[in-house]
Amino acid sequence: MSTADLGPLVITRRSGGEPIRADGETVGRLGDFWSWACSDLSNNTMRGVLAEYLVATALGAATGTRTEWDTVDIRTPEKWRVEVKSAAYLQSWAQSQGQRAQPAR
Repeated sequence: MSTADLGPLVITRRSGGEPIRADGETVGRLGDFWSWACSDLSNNTMRGVLAEYLVATALGAATGTRTEWDTVDIRTPEKWRVEVKSAAYLQSWAQSQGQRAQPAR
């Protein structure tokens, strides 16, 4: 089979309760993986994905699944193509005092 025969995978939305199996045995749940891998919502990658989800939800476009590396961030039912940008003053990594907000005096 050549790579020309391979089309895109059909991705279905998951609930988080699906088992993760190794050698036929359940070794965890998908939701446990998500919790382990995606809990830091302040890092640049996950914050951007969260921003996309919030905008997609507001536009009624969060019914399917997110397409990684698509040419746009969101495609709405009305065929709008939306780019989402996210920024934050505080980051999940250590910062020097000069980079952080000073307490009000």
